[in-house]
This record gives sequence, C-alpha cells and structure tokens, in this order.
Amino acid sequence: MAVLVKLSELLSPSPRIRRRWVVPAIVCAVAAAFLVQPAVADEGDTLNVTVGVTRTYSDNVFSVPDTSPKQSDFSSVYSVGVRLDKPYSLQRFQLNATESRTRYDDLPNLDSDSRNYRAAWLWALTPHLTGTLSEDRVQSQIPFSLIGGTQLNQSTSKSRNFNLDGWVGGAWHVMAGYGTSTSTTTQAILSAPATSSHNYNAGLRYVARSGNTITFLQRWLPTENTDISLDPTNLIDTQFTDRESDLSVTWRPTGKSSFDGGVTYKTRDNLHFSQRNFSGTAARLIYGWTPTGKLSINVSALRTILPYAAFGNTLENSTYVVNQTLTLGAGWSISGKTSANLSFSRTHSDFRGPVFAVTSPARIDDLNVAQVGISWAADRWISLSASVVHSDRSSNIGSFQFNGNVAQIGAALRF
Repeated sequence: MAVLVKLSELLSPSPRIRRRWVVPAIVCAVAAAFLVQPAVADEGDTLNVTVGVTRTYSDNVFSVPDTSPKQSDFSSVYSVGVRLDKPYSLQRFQLNATESRTRYDDLPNLDSDSRNYRAAWLWALTPHLTGTLSEDRVQSQIPFSLIGGTQLNQSTSKSRNFNLDGWVGGAWHVMAGYGTSTSTTTQAILSAPATSSHNYNAGLRYVARSGNTITFLQRWLPTENTDISLDPTNLIDTQFTDRESDLSVTWRPTGKSSFDGGVTYKTRDNLHFSQRNFSGTAARLIYGWTPTGKLSINVSALRTILPYAAFGNTLENSTYVVNQTLTLGAGWSISGKTSANLSFSRTHSDFRGPVFAVTSPARIDDLNVAQVGISWAADRWISLSASVVHSDRSSNIGSFQFNGNVAQIGAALRF
C-alpha cells in the first residue's frame, strides 16, 4: 500500500514533485510529441533518437535489514539515446548508445553519469561465412544488496569480440571467436575486483531444416585481477582461468511455443591458491508460450555458479555461490497501444567452498522479487510506463536480510 501511495505521489502535482520538474518534464514530453509529429521516426528507420526521463521512489535505498534505520529517496534519470541500423549488401552496421544522468533528491553522493553503447558490424564474406565484430561498454551502479555500504560504487565493463559462423556442409556449422574485456569499479572491493581477461571459444552447431539447433561451445577465459595484490594470508589471488563446456538447444515445437535450454560445466583454476578453485554444472531451461496474439507466458529455471570469495570474513567463509532461480512472467496486450506485464522470481543462493576453519553455518539466502508494470504507446513517437517492484531476501545470517519497494514512472520520445 505504501508503494501505491508513493506511486500516486509521483503522478500527482504535489509541491515536492513540481520542484523536481518531473510532472513538467512529462507534460512537456507529451506536448512535444504532438507538436513534432512530422519529425518522428518509424521503427524501420535507419536512425532513431530517443529522449527519456524516469522518476523512481525507493523505500530502502541501501537494502538494509528491518533492524536498521531505512533511507528512502526519490531519484530521476535523464537519458538521450541513438540507435543506428544500416544494412548494406550482405553487411549490416549497428549502433546503440545511451548517455544518462542519475540525480537523487536527498542523497547527492549517489548521483552519477553513465555512458553505454554497443557498436557491431554483422559481416558476411559469403552467405555461408558470417560473423560479428563488436565493441560494448556497460556502466551502472552496483546494487547495495550485493555489496552493502552506503557509498556509490559504479562498475564499468568494456569488451571487444570477434566471432564467425561457417557452414561446412549439410546441417553443420563451425563456430569460433576471440574477445577481450576489462572491468573497473569506482571503489576497489575484494568481492568484485577490477579484471582484464581474454575469451577464446570454438565449437559446432547443428541446424535442422525446421530451424531447431544444437550447439556445443568450448570456452577458455584467462583473467587477471588488476587492482588487488597477492595475499597469502587471506588467499587472495591475482590470476585465474575459467574453462567452460556448454551444450545448448533451441526447439520450436509449434508456432506458439518454444524451448531454450543448456548445460554448462565450469571450472576455475587459480594460479597461486588452489584452495580457491571450484567447479560445477550450471543449467538453464526457458519456455515461452503465446496462446493468443495478446497473451504471452514465460517460465524459466536457471542454475548459475559464480565466484564469491569472502577472503577470511567469518560470516561468509565461501569461495563461490550456487544460485537456483525460478521465474514466471506474463505479458498482456490490452489494446493496440497499452500493454501490461507481471513477473515473480525466487532465487535460492547456497554459498560454498569454505577455505578456513568453519565457525558458523554456511550462508544461505532466499530472494523473492515481484513486479507489475504497464506501458502506453500514445503513438510510435511517444511511450509512457509505470511499474512497482517488491523485493525481500531472507538469510540465515540476519545482516543480509532486507525487504524493499520501488515505484517508477517514465516517459520517452523517439525521433
């Protein structure tokens, strides 16, 4: 109920919101849309420019447990984006870039600017030898639910990748690729150190006449931690190599349903401290069903294995975490211009791989996230949206429990 009240506050012309320019911004956006109709872009245009504003209320910004004082706040995100999609003969050139500014009402130390982009050349020497050359940049704030604390910590990752897909006869394709990536954070933290890595991969794909596929890929990812020093006391390593063997399947049994699944066996080998090595099997199964033209339902079950080195923290004496996530989502096209969506997910997290004497039970978490949203496309050049999200995490270690609510409204213009 509190979230709905805050959502209504976002939408109402209260003095506080007027001071923050949210309602004026949305009103101006709507007015501008109808004034500039001849200049707006269509979905199939080569170049589109998008301008957007999003207003958010969070009642627990720092994801602290109920036993601690909670900090609530409003924030605004202003963004400008450009999208380019240009085919030329067998080639295709794409660019998707967004510049954003995030500003908080009462917590200016969390203000940030971000620049995200993806540039790609979908190349083809012949119709049977194709691939992609791409460069990506992703910049975002690391959620406080993952790192704790109250200080802004922004992560920036950059990657460059080259891959090819060559038809070798029948239904068989050979695949190969190479890439580099770097990641940094504005504040150095041991649980998410800055890294520099290479990605080598190769494999085979079987493509049936129906379009269903089976793919096997072998990946090798040598990585260096670039902002931490070797620490024999806490077993902090500076270099490791991940190896992944991945088998994936796509299957479309009917025009209304689809399955995407896969299994990945992963091993991590540290250069200096084998105590931090781990291995295991990850898996995914995603089912999509569209019973009518207006209703879609998606169900997914995921198992992931991720590093989580606590480096001597007696509360979190672990090296990796196994997450098991079940998600149910649905989308409903209410009309040609209005759509609604809802989803619920539950993630069970099991922290494993202790490297020191066990002094307490291993950490176990359960995270529930429920979301409902609605969007309205007044026309192809303008869209409005609103959503409410509730999150709660239980844990056998009280300091990691939290619950929070987020309400959000947004408007976007596309030219």
